[in-house]
Amino acid sequence: MPERTLNRPGPMRLADALQYRLPIAGVVSILHRASGAIMFVLLPLVIWMFDTSVTSEVSFERFTAAFSAGIGFVPGWLVKIAVLALIWSYLHHAIAGVRHLWMD
Repeated sequence: MPERTLNRPGPMRLADALQYRLPIAGVVSILHRASGAIMFVLLPLVIWMFDTSVTSEVSFERFTAAFSAGIGFVPGWLVKIAVLALIWSYLHHAIAGVRHLWMD
């Protein structure tokens, strides 16, 4: 047993780990975790949008005006595309997470 520990290489560095070619499931797993982290950072925006839309009629008008007139220098069509992409990513991430759990 001590002979085996003497022949072991040292700890693996990140540069060494990047040389390995991952199977497609490994790449999908890493991308799933990265997209989950990004969506976790964007979660306060989603909560703010929901809170703004259901608080009162005045805030709902402000919420719908963001989609037609825009927010600051961002045009309304870009706000619509960004929110659509965010909704799509949350739904896709949830379904991919169920698939990922099923594969495990």
